[in-house]
Amino acid sequence: MDYFKDKVDYLRNFCKESGFSEDTKEGKVFAAFADVLDDMGELLDGILEQFGEDGNGEATYEYAFICPECGEEIEVSEEVFEEEEEIPCPKCGNMIPVCATDFTDEDFED
Repeated sequence: MDYFKDKVDYLRNFCKESGFSEDTKEGKVFAAFADVLDDMGELLDGILEQFGEDGNGEATYEYAFICPECGEEIEVSEEVFEEEEEIPCPKCGNMIPVCATDFTDEDFED
């Protein structure tokens, strides 16, 4: 994901070609803005990568469940979470309920 990096590189080159030398006050300001935008772009790319983006602009979600029998953590996609009622634990075979409609706010209260 180099979307933001490409945009910042374009702005940086635009400033250079416009005659704003980094030796002038204006050039220093533009260079500082470009540096900040570059850092922000890297941060945003990292966030998008961390939370998952499928390349079409839509986030992909994963849900994690802990098997009550063996303690194995099982991650499932949003599609499985919405369509399946139970999934087998890959470690012990125990069936784990994952249906999204079965949960209420009261289920998560201590």
